[in-house]
Amino acid sequence: MRNFFVLVLALSCCTGIQASPILFNGDFEDPPILASGQSVVPIGGSKWISTTPSGRGYATAIAGITGWTYATPFDSGTHSDHGIARRNGSFGLSSFGQSAYINNWNRLLSQTVTMPNAAGNTLTASVDFGTLGSATDSGRAGRFYLVAGEANSLNSDVFSSRSIVLDELSIGNPTWSLFNPDFVVGNGLYVPLTLSYTYLPGDLALGLPVTVAFRTVTSSAGPTYWDNVSLTVQAVPEPTSLVIFGTLFIAWGCTHRGRTYKRRS
Repeated sequence: MRNFFVLVLALSCCTGIQASPILFNGDFEDPPILASGQSVVPIGGSKWISTTPSGRGYATAIAGITGWTYATPFDSGTHSDHGIARRNGSFGLSSFGQSAYINNWNRLLSQTVTMPNAAGNTLTASVDFGTLGSATDSGRAGRFYLVAGEANSLNSDVFSSRSIVLDELSIGNPTWSLFNPDFVVGNGLYVPLTLSYTYLPGDLALGLPVTVAFRTVTSSAGPTYWDNVSLTVQAVPEPTSLVIFGTLFIAWGCTHRGRTYKRRS
């Protein structure tokens, strides 16, 4: 039995499936950043970002979203109509949950992680996307990105010049018509979206950080909602690990056969 557990341990080490890096506050359940005089988002509501007491709607806003990178280009860099929403009850989920929303066009919300990568490793990013549009509006849409690189340090709504888009999806509700999205999502529904990329030998993306990002696109008639963002990497087992696993497997097999023979005698 002891050898069996050694075998299981070796197998788990050699698969290379890792849950890291885990995005920080990927479910947006951390309390929003609040400045003096501001309060948390009430159930059924949403609050945009305003960081100065003289800014638009400051007292009914939040000051930021923990763990995420974004721009606040209005009112001298203190305001933007994106933030935290607690409208999951409208999607048929728990009304207590939080999500990110983006109402300004082309506001990029992103998170970047740094990690070693190798040829053969596979990145997988996922997010739940939804809209609360109607059958009569002119449509709502967004884009979801998996990127090698990061947001531009001077303009967080675009990627840096060295960045490489590894995979992306466009999403729209049924009344969106300005382009044909990769997915059409009914109003009042969250739909899981997945992006993936496998590194090749000599890949230019190797050595760059990894960014997961999303935005509401130009001409969207209202906000898009984003929740439960994740990023995982499936690493190729190292040859040394495979040799160790093979050796342990053979040893376990020999021991198992020996014990079986003794029982039969």
